[in-house]
Amino acid sequence: VVPAPSRPAPRGGAQPVAARRLSPQRVLVSLTFRDARTVAIAGEWNQWNLIPMRRDGAARWVAELPLRPGVYRYALLVNDDQWTVPPGVATATDDLGGQVALLIVPDR
Repeated sequence: VVPAPSRPAPRGGAQPVAARRLSPQRVLVSLTFRDARTVAIAGEWNQWNLIPMRRDGAARWVAELPLRPGVYRYALLVNDDQWTVPPGVATATDDLGGQVALLIVPDR
């Protein structure tokens, strides 16, 4: 089941998500949420199970994910109660008629 984002991004918003290849099967995903206390990412690569992101600097959040190159559907859970899609990223319709973000994982 794909979670449907239900609320707008928290004040301060997010910058588009960046994905940087660490190895053939790992990628570092990073984004900015200035006012977030917690951020977790969930996607189709792990049946929408939440993966907590860690703060890397004042407002930057990061997570290492086991992803090969490709395009993956995902959403973020912010402050443990706000499903959101970061502004400025590509989106797709989810299985419930809502929107999910698309994570584009480079091959290099």
